[in-house]
Amino acid sequence: MPDYDVVIAGGGPAGASLGTLIARGGLSAVIIDKYTFPRPMPCGGMVSSRCIKMIEAVHGENIIAGVSRATSTGCRMFERHDLIAEVEGIDEDFFVERREMDALLFSEARRAGCDTVEGDGVVGVDRAGGAVQLASGRTIRGAVIAGADGGDSIVRRTTRRWRPERRKAAFGLVADLPFERLRCDAAPDAYHDRPHIHFGIVPWGYAWVFPKGDCVSVGVAGMMTKTRNFRRAFDAFVSELCVDGNPGELRMSGRRLSVADVESPPGRGNILLLGDAAGMVEPITGEGLSFAIESAPLAARAIVDALASGRPEQAGGRYSSGCRKSILRTMRHASLARWLFFPEVCRRRAVRALAHHPELVQDYLDILAGKMTYPQYARRALGYRLGVGRQST
Repeated sequence: MPDYDVVIAGGGPAGASLGTLIARGGLSAVIIDKYTFPRPMPCGGMVSSRCIKMIEAVHGENIIAGVSRATSTGCRMFERHDLIAEVEGIDEDFFVERREMDALLFSEARRAGCDTVEGDGVVGVDRAGGAVQLASGRTIRGAVIAGADGGDSIVRRTTRRWRPERRKAAFGLVADLPFERLRCDAAPDAYHDRPHIHFGIVPWGYAWVFPKGDCVSVGVAGMMTKTRNFRRAFDAFVSELCVDGNPGELRMSGRRLSVADVESPPGRGNILLLGDAAGMVEPITGEGLSFAIESAPLAARAIVDALASGRPEQAGGRYSSGCRKSILRTMRHASLARWLFFPEVCRRRAVRALAHHPELVQDYLDILAGKMTYPQYARRALGYRLGVGRQST
């Protein structure tokens, strides 16, 4: 007999959300994480309005407001350090310290009745036996096993041929920078309440400056096959931001991601992969948090239905079917759309388009807010080119 209905590897937002939903549904679940919360998580910390709605649907209204460091209803975009577009009046985004937010969601899962194991991560999966092996040597059995353990997922790597592809691997470096180190530009106060996106800093990627309360989050991210030295790109970018070209001693952290690595179904038999573990990272923005949260209700629904029918081995198929209709469709569209943004010749044209049509920035932010799809955006952009404008859908 299994120890739990569901064993969840990884206590980040996807795992915590799944654990919360499973426990509230009256099933038994345990979340296993190799770290003790709060634990570090390299991330710019931007939580889109779309993601906020998803988090609140699982964990309750205004839950993120309590750990928010800053909010914004605007955005500035740059070609290197030259401003090309600025928009105001968009849906409110939040900026958080991920170690605080993740610890909060993890505690919500425990409060819902989900068991937790911290400081003892999953090191292997016995699919046939329906069990996971922990670093301590302990074995925990589950009718369903969910991998929510990030881009380097152990569940993914130890289960059949689910292997992350190097050509789809991305990497990011991030650090906090005190406000007083920033060089003033035409709008110095903008750093306090608006995200800054910089293109042209790394190929097939971007750099950012996000407000974070008493400091800003600075970072660079891009495809690993296109950038040889992320540290050099990061140092050059941050030095150009600083008043004297010297950022001082910064505490950097890095993170590897599998970007839109979703050719394989995210569920097989009684094994499910959620969020980053399934490669659910948007290939243009590198945003994975909202898709991690979105995958949890899909997984919970599939698990509950499969266990109710007495067929836990059907959970993976049910989950994959749900993902194909939503998350995986977005990943496919974004994978195609990035060829219009990131190749050098396309990027230069995109920058000119943004400079002449700031509405395109607003439209793209509508994608992040869940108000528009990539196919709709492509038609809208064509409408601008033909002089039709925002009436083209």
